[in-house]
Amino acid sequence: MVALNSLDNNGTVIAVEAKISDWKTAVKQAFRNLFSVDFSYVAVPEARASRIDTVVFKEAGIGLLAVDGDVTRVVDPIQSVLTVPEKKRFVVEACKKRLGELYD
Repeated sequence: MVALNSLDNNGTVIAVEAKISDWKTAVKQAFRNLFSVDFSYVAVPEARASRIDTVVFKEAGIGLLAVDGDVTRVVDPIQSVLTVPEKKRFVVEACKKRLGELYD
Protein backbone atom coordinates (compact mmCIF):
# COMPACT_ATOMS: atom_id res chain seq x y z
CA MET A 1 0.00 0.00 0.00
CA VAL A 2 1.18 3.51 -0.77
CA ALA A 3 0.02 6.70 0.93
CA LEU A 4 0.64 10.22 -0.36
CA ASN A 5 -0.03 13.46 1.46
CA SER A 6 -0.15 15.30 -1.89
CA LEU A 7 0.00 14.51 -5.59
CA ASP A 8 3.15 16.47 -6.29
CA ASN A 9 6.72 15.27 -6.14
CA ASN A 10 7.44 17.32 -3.01
CA GLY A 11 4.96 15.48 -0.82
CA THR A 12 5.63 12.64 1.58
CA VAL A 13 5.32 9.10 0.24
CA ILE A 14 4.75 6.22 2.66
CA ALA A 15 4.77 2.51 1.82
CA VAL A 16 3.23 -0.24 3.95
CA GLU A 17 3.98 -3.94 3.46
CA ALA A 18 1.31 -6.07 5.11
CA LYS A 19 1.96 -9.70 6.03
CA ILE A 20 0.03 -12.25 8.03
CA SER A 21 3.05 -14.25 9.18
CA ASP A 22 6.27 -13.79 7.16
CA TRP A 23 7.60 -10.58 8.70
CA LYS A 24 11.21 -11.28 7.58
CA THR A 25 10.18 -11.17 3.92
CA ALA A 26 8.16 -8.03 4.63
CA VAL A 27 11.26 -6.34 6.12
CA LYS A 28 13.21 -7.08 2.94
CA GLN A 29 10.40 -5.64 0.82
CA ALA A 30 10.06 -2.62 3.11
CA PHE A 31 13.81 -2.01 2.88
CA ARG A 32 13.66 -2.06 -0.93
CA ASN A 33 10.85 0.49 -0.72
CA LEU A 34 13.20 2.93 1.03
CA PHE A 35 14.74 3.70 -2.39
CA SER A 36 11.36 4.97 -3.67
CA VAL A 37 9.55 6.42 -0.64
CA ASP A 38 10.16 8.65 2.36
CA PHE A 39 8.95 6.24 5.04
CA SER A 40 8.41 2.49 4.98
CA TYR A 41 6.37 0.30 7.34
CA VAL A 42 5.56 -3.36 7.88
CA ALA A 43 2.07 -4.16 9.17
CA VAL A 44 1.40 -7.46 10.95
CA PRO A 45 -1.42 -8.86 13.08
CA GLU A 46 -1.19 -7.56 16.64
CA ALA A 47 -0.83 -11.11 18.03
CA ARG A 48 2.38 -11.57 16.03
CA ALA A 49 3.87 -8.11 16.63
CA SER A 50 5.01 -8.93 20.16
CA ARG A 51 7.12 -11.85 18.89
CA ILE A 52 9.04 -9.81 16.31
CA ASP A 53 12.63 -8.64 16.78
CA THR A 54 12.10 -4.88 16.72
CA VAL A 55 15.86 -4.23 16.66
CA VAL A 56 15.87 -5.20 12.98
CA PHE A 57 13.23 -2.54 12.28
CA LYS A 58 14.99 0.15 14.31
CA GLU A 59 18.36 -0.49 12.66
CA ALA A 60 16.83 -0.37 9.16
CA GLY A 61 14.68 2.68 9.92
CA ILE A 62 11.51 0.76 9.06
CA GLY A 63 8.34 1.27 11.07
CA LEU A 64 6.30 -1.59 12.52
CA LEU A 65 2.51 -1.51 12.79
CA ALA A 66 0.37 -3.92 14.82
CA VAL A 67 -3.10 -4.37 13.33
CA ASP A 68 -6.17 -5.76 15.07
CA GLY A 69 -9.09 -3.61 14.03
CA ASP A 70 -7.06 -0.65 15.28
CA VAL A 71 -3.52 0.16 14.25
CA THR A 72 -0.74 0.64 16.80
CA ARG A 73 2.68 1.99 15.87
CA VAL A 74 5.18 -0.34 17.56
CA VAL A 75 8.31 1.13 15.93
CA ASP A 76 8.54 4.60 14.40
CA PRO A 77 10.20 4.75 10.98
CA ILE A 78 13.08 7.06 10.13
CA GLN A 79 12.92 9.19 7.01
CA SER A 80 14.83 7.39 4.30
CA VAL A 81 18.22 8.72 3.25
CA LEU A 82 18.24 6.17 0.42
CA THR A 83 15.35 7.68 -1.57
CA VAL A 84 16.20 8.20 -5.24
CA PRO A 85 14.18 11.19 -6.51
CA GLU A 86 13.47 9.56 -9.88
CA LYS A 87 12.12 6.41 -8.21
CA LYS A 88 9.94 8.45 -5.85
CA ARG A 89 8.64 10.48 -8.82
CA PHE A 90 7.75 7.22 -10.57
CA VAL A 91 5.70 6.10 -7.55
CA VAL A 92 3.88 9.45 -7.38
CA GLU A 93 3.16 9.42 -11.12
CA ALA A 94 1.87 5.82 -10.97
CA CYS A 95 -0.48 6.79 -8.13
CA LYS A 96 -1.69 9.85 -10.04
CA LYS A 97 -2.34 7.69 -13.10
CA ARG A 98 -4.35 5.16 -11.08
CA LEU A 99 -6.35 7.91 -9.40
CA GLY A 100 -7.03 9.47 -12.80
CA GLU A 101 -8.36 6.15 -14.08
CA LEU A 102 -10.82 6.10 -11.18
CA TYR A 103 -12.21 9.50 -12.14
CA ASP A 104 -12.13 9.22 -15.97
